[in-house]
Order: sequence, then structure tokens, then C-alpha cells
Amino acid sequence: MGITRQLLYFGCFQVALLICEAKLTPGQPKGPLPWGDINILHTSDTHGWLLGHTKNQWPEPNYSATLGDFISFVGHMKKLAEERSVDLLLVDSGDLHDGSGLTDGYPSGGINGEEAIKSFLKVPYDVMAIGNHELYVGDVTRDIYNNFAPKLDGRYLSSNSYLLAKHENGTDFEDVIGSRYRRFKTLRGRQVTSLGVIFDFKEHDKSTTIHGPTQMIEETWFKELLLQPTDIFVLAGHMSVAHGEWDVVSKKIREQHPNTPIAILGGHTHSRDCRQFDSNTMALESGRFMETVGWMSISLNKSSPTPSASFERRYLDTNNVTYMVGRDGTTEQNFKSVIGKEVDGFNQELTTRWNLSQIHGCSSQKRLEWPHAQNLYAFYIFQVLPEVLIKTSGREDKPHVIIINNGMLRFDIYRGTFTWNDQLTALPFKDPYMYIEVPWSIALKVKEKLNEYPKDHINTARFLKEKFGSSAYANVPDYSSQTPLSMSPDPSPGYVTKDECGGNGDDTDHAPIPVIPNPDYMSNDPVYPIPPEVVVDLIIPKFLKPRLLKAINELGFNATEDKMHQYGNVTSKEMFARYFEHFPSTNGRDRKLQNTTMSIPSTVKAQKAALRKTVLHARSLLSPLEVKSGSESITKRFVETQNFRESKAVSCFLSMSGEVDTDGIVREVLRTGKTLYVPRMNGRVIDMLRVYDLRDLDALPSGKWGIQEPEPVKDGEPRQDAMQAGDLDLIVMPGVAFDDKLARLGYGRGYYDRFVNTYAEKFGAARTPKLFGVALDAQIVGTGEIPLESHDRILDAVITPTDDYGRIQ
Repeated sequence: MGITRQLLYFGCFQVALLICEAKLTPGQPKGPLPWGDINILHTSDTHGWLLGHTKNQWPEPNYSATLGDFISFVGHMKKLAEERSVDLLLVDSGDLHDGSGLTDGYPSGGINGEEAIKSFLKVPYDVMAIGNHELYVGDVTRDIYNNFAPKLDGRYLSSNSYLLAKHENGTDFEDVIGSRYRRFKTLRGRQVTSLGVIFDFKEHDKSTTIHGPTQMIEETWFKELLLQPTDIFVLAGHMSVAHGEWDVVSKKIREQHPNTPIAILGGHTHSRDCRQFDSNTMALESGRFMETVGWMSISLNKSSPTPSASFERRYLDTNNVTYMVGRDGTTEQNFKSVIGKEVDGFNQELTTRWNLSQIHGCSSQKRLEWPHAQNLYAFYIFQVLPEVLIKTSGREDKPHVIIINNGMLRFDIYRGTFTWNDQLTALPFKDPYMYIEVPWSIALKVKEKLNEYPKDHINTARFLKEKFGSSAYANVPDYSSQTPLSMSPDPSPGYVTKDECGGNGDDTDHAPIPVIPNPDYMSNDPVYPIPPEVVVDLIIPKFLKPRLLKAINELGFNATEDKMHQYGNVTSKEMFARYFEHFPSTNGRDRKLQNTTMSIPSTVKAQKAALRKTVLHARSLLSPLEVKSGSESITKRFVETQNFRESKAVSCFLSMSGEVDTDGIVREVLRTGKTLYVPRMNGRVIDMLRVYDLRDLDALPSGKWGIQEPEPVKDGEPRQDAMQAGDLDLIVMPGVAFDDKLARLGYGRGYYDRFVNTYAEKFGAARTPKLFGVALDAQIVGTGEIPLESHDRILDAVITPTDDYGRIQ
């Protein structure tokens, strides 16, 4: 094991000591479950979370049970049902695929979820419904059709979703993926009619078709099914109980069965939710990611001349404290069944085979509002994307604006080790990033334009619905709103559900998790001293392309799909892992310990960005007259210094609008016969090239940033280069902010620090030029407010219109 990897594990071990002193124990459920004549255990939107939530920070321990634990729990519950002489059914509402390493970590040539879903064949479900994640990709649907549904003997239902197949004559026909419906009798002899319905999903693969619920209820098979007698309808399906079309289906059933109990088990929105459609109909939705097991009990009124029922519901936290309540003599050692152990062993073997536990780094972040340095999105946009995406794109030298939305993270990142499985749960998207070239004036306005759209157009719920077919509502922690990790454990933080079914449905009482909202759209908010017409790269994750094009066009710039191109070759799915593996050290050798951790409390880049934005705003409020007057005063004070008078070679930046106007300084350099060097952008560095006289100065063309730059060759000869001549005495440096201790905050590209450090390394400290900053009074900040990194140069002096700082002669 190399020194870097050793430091990585040591750093994570240090964090673990700070946050994992004792294993957190979930709270006790509030009381026995309410049993009825017919009882249903319900799961939905498991998305591959088959080995439980493993992080030792709240609320994760609440959901720490594995699928094997759940199987064991089901076995115990079936025994209790038998003892009570009641029925117990087990129902799942779809979305077995996409969302964890066990589904998304498959090797090349594999199919998402094809191994993980084998575990569900060991769970004694009475009804399983298809989800939209089973329909995005044709290979996944065909795997369900060929290898999964047939083994469930009619229990896998896809009432309104079909796989396109071909007759012998070559014509297409729609083949039901599983079964349209299931009619069966319970152990107590009750007739059940069940369906597996999905919402009118439009983004399915071209090899599949969906008949929306409104279409389905008018089909002949459905009408014929309703003519059959039944004691209860159990409608499973991947559709929101609050916003779906369950009312369409239930109303159609009521035309033939006005009083028959209907139990609706919904999914898709990743929420705990409940709705009572009528006195004999309850709809339950049971969360996501194996965090919740839903419980519905139905008590039948046997004395009533017409069928009637009463319903109760609970939302169970998925942990072994919950699973073992009320089972006297049961311990963790004898709780798990043989099948439960077998299933967990299978998934652990997949974890090992696919390297899902491989540690890429260590996370130690907290949760604070954007754009605070400890904010997770700030870490992503100011550290991860620049290091992993921008620097490997081949376009890193072009000015760029990055925009993401608050749906980028599908799950949170907790403190401690960061594994490949964590990458696949937090950011599983395979989409690349895209860019379009637009004028700087347009790029500056896009984020605010996007924020003008209705919130449901761009919030996390909407994004998940578009990208994953999943939404987040009030009953589920929304990771566009980060959750604090350090909280009182009594009661522990967790779900506090408010639904339409009255009372408190949560099986375990929790303290509500405070949410820290993030903006709908976030940007790196760069600052470039360039004219508005200069073209820059506007960079987005691919899924935002339609909205971006809409926003740009509404801003008056003609943007079409053919103008968008892929930016770099790194997908979101790889970002965090690559960051940990390739984050460069400041000295170019092995990473230091602090660089192997996700050290958000020390995110200097984010702090710099926030200060840069503040100072530039203050500078923008200055009138042209104030800038002109201040610049003239600075020029006068500068040229009167002994440092300037004694210098033979001076480098000075050529200013942009809003900056200190250096035109007077450069003209005085030439007037007094000194050698003048001005910068020219050259990839990630600047060359300091000589300007020979006033005529040469006035003839300089504008470079790619709109700043006047000398061409490398003049009159057929290469211009004199300060890095070759080694004759610099003084450099006048631009900047955004300065303080009285001579710290400087630049525009974030590092050009001047890189030039000076290279120059000093080449010619030695004795020949390093004096560094002068020039600043308007609005650019001077308090002592210590400028965060510094190891490469940042401290100046020799700063001159303002009213004051001087440093070693000035």
C-alpha cells in the first residue's frame, strides 16, 4: 500500500474516531401494530438498497435493516397472523432498479439490476407491480420479461405496460410484461382481485408501450375483470396516491362494486403518504430506499348487510429494533432466518465482486446554507467540477460558467469513508456535461432566468420525476435541502409524517429534521474582466439542456441543439470518485492528508468565490466618474514612488471596464523610456511580452477575453519575453480585493501567482520583481478577510486613491 493510500485510510480513521464513538441505536416503536382481518406489508421504490443504510449518523440507523432482515421479519409476521387467524399479504409497488451499487455497479456488458433483483425472488410477495425504472431501458425490461416475472408464477403484475413483440408474419403486437391481474384466495378463504398499474409514463424505452390508467379502464379485459365477484381489491402500482390517477381506477371499480373494500398500495413519489378515497378505500404509499415498510390493516364489518371496512395504517422504520418488537425471546442471533442469511450473503458477495466497498476518500462535511464553504453543493461546484471536469476537458483555458440545479444529488453524503457505493447512491447519473458558447452578457443572466420559471419546473421533485421518474414531497427529506447531521438523539431525527388519514401514522416517533434550503439553480458565479460580447462556455449537466436552451432563447440569443456539445469525457457518475483519486496536491507530489478528505470546512475556493462576488458588486456600484477620478489619483501616486522611478522594466496589466484604469501608468512607463511588458494569455499561463512604444500600444488587438494583448510576433520577429529576459523590476497586478496586510484576491484563474512563482523559481529571490497592487477604495477589505492558499503571493505594496500599504519608497 502506497503512502497516499495509507494516508487516506488514516485520515478516514481519524474522522471515524470523531463521529463514530458509539453505535447509534434506533428508537423503540410506540406500540403494537393494529391488526385487522386482512393486513398488508408494503414496500416500494427500493432502488437496490438491499444491505441497509450503513452510516452511523442520524437518521441512517433508523433504516439499517437489510433485505435479509426484512425477509426474516416477514416470516415472523406470518406466524403472528396465523396465530391470530387473520390474513397477511405482502405487496411491492415497483422500482427495484437504479439507485445503489447493487443495481448500478454492474460490470461492463451487464444489465442494471439483473443480479440484485434475484434477491426479491426469495421474498414471498403476493403481488409485485412494475415501476418506471423497469421501463427506461429495453434490456432491463426484457430481463424482467424473460428471467424475473416468469419465476413469480403470475404474481408480477403489469396491467397497463407492454413489451413490443413480433408475430410470425413480422407484425408488432403488445405482450404483457408480467400478468395483467391476479385473482387468488387468501389462507382464510377471501377472494382477492389485484392489479399492477403504472402512471401514464412517457419516457419509456421504444420497445415498450404504456396504456395510461384512463385508457386501461376502458379496455375489454378490465371491464370483464370487474364482472367477477371479489371480497377485496388490492391495487398495487407505481403511481402517487396524492397526485396519480388512482381515483380514475377506483371510480371505475365502484361502478360495479360500490362497497367492496379497496386497498391501494402506491409508489413513485418516494414519500410516506396516505389518502382515504371513500369509507371503504384507503391508499398508502411507503417511502423509498428500504427506509419504510408500510402497514395497512383492514377490519371487515361482518354484521353489515353490505360490505364495509375500516382501515388503519403505520409507517415502520426498517431496523431490527422495529422488526423484533413483540417477539419475546427473540434476539439478533436467532432472529434472522436461513433464507434471510442466504440473501444477505448473496448481496455481500456482489458487493465484494464489484468493489462497492472500495474507499475513494473520506467525508467530513457539515451542512450550512449556500454558498457557505461547508455546503455540499458548494463543495461540488467549486472543488469537484473544476478539478475533475474542467481541468480534463481540453477547454480549461476558456472562460466558463457552470450551472447545476438542486436535483444533482440523489442522496446525501455522510461523514466517514466515501466508497464506490456512496458515489452510485449520491450521483448515479451517466449523463455527460454539455456546453454552449454564448456571449458573456448572456451567460451572466441565465441562472436568474432559470430561477424565474415556476418552482415545480426545476425543483428536485420535478427533476427526479424527469430523470428517474421519482419525486420528493413534503414527507421525505429532500436532498435539495440538506439535513444537519449532529442532532439530539432523544428522540432521534427521522420522518415526521403528515398525511390525510388522520392521527400519527409513524410507528416510531422522531424529532423532525430541520431542512436547510438550497437555491433552485446554483452557479460558480465566475468573475471575468471581459467585455459583454466575449464568448464563454456555458456548462450544464445534460439533463438541463431543454431548459437551458429555452432560457437562452428567451434572453434573446439564438440557441439550438446543434450548438450544444459534450464538455469533457467525465460523467456525473464518476465525479466524486475521480476527485478523491486524482485531487492534485499543491506540491505536485503525493497528496497530503488534508487533501485526501472531503474537507468542506476548509473550502478556500468557495470562500474566495463568495468574497469575490461581494467586492465586485461593491465595485460595480461606483460611477464611471468615481473610477476615473480614483484611477487618476492612483496613477499620480504610483509614478511618484521611488520604486517606479528606479525601475527599468515594468509589467502592467491592461485594464477592463470597472477596474483601475492603468492607461496612464503604461503610457508613463513608455514616456520615461522604461521597458514595458503586458500580459498575453497562453493556455493556463500568461506570457509577459514587450510593447515597444506608444504606437505599438495603441495598435494592440483585443484577445479572446476582450483585453488588448500583444501578438507574439512583431514585424517578423518574436517579441521580447520577460520570462526569457529576466529583467523585470516591478509588476503592477490586477485584483478583485486587497487588504492592509498585502493579501490579494484575484479573479480565480491563478495567472499572476503562477507567473510570479515560476519567475522566482527560475531567477531566484534576489531577482524577483516587486509586486504592486492598485485598487479603488471599495476593493480594500478588512484584515484577514482574504482566504489564502499556499500558492498565493503576498504583495510588496498596494496603492489606492487615498492610501498606501506596504513597503513603498
